[in-house]
Amino acid sequence: MSFDPLQISAVSARASRTIRELSEKVASLESENTQLTDKIASLEREKEIELLATDMEEKGLSANLSFEEKVAHLRNYDDLNQVKEAVKLAASGIPIASVSEDTPGRGGSDPLTSFCLGGE
Repeated sequence: MSFDPLQISAVSARASRTIRELSEKVASLESENTQLTDKIASLEREKEIELLATDMEEKGLSANLSFEEKVAHLRNYDDLNQVKEAVKLAASGIPIASVSEDTPGRGGSDPLTSFCLGGE
């Protein structure tokens, strides 16, 4: 069996062209994959920020900011884990302490005593 040098040359040229086209296609798909992965990460982060801002709204945190302002502020954080933990630990609208001129035992009561006794 003998092979024609022209046929070998044509097959070789076609194989080279096919390999080049497939390499370009793979590079294009890798680029598209990277772009889509970045977009998904961005959308997931935005959803995480909005959920965190919703939690803050429900707990009355940063009440001086609107929801949109909270979202904008949270976007400035590279890592939201510390903010999440702080929001998670925050009590829902229950003041932890306050300053009062009334002193316990002198006719007034402190906020903790009032809360425990069901006054407020």
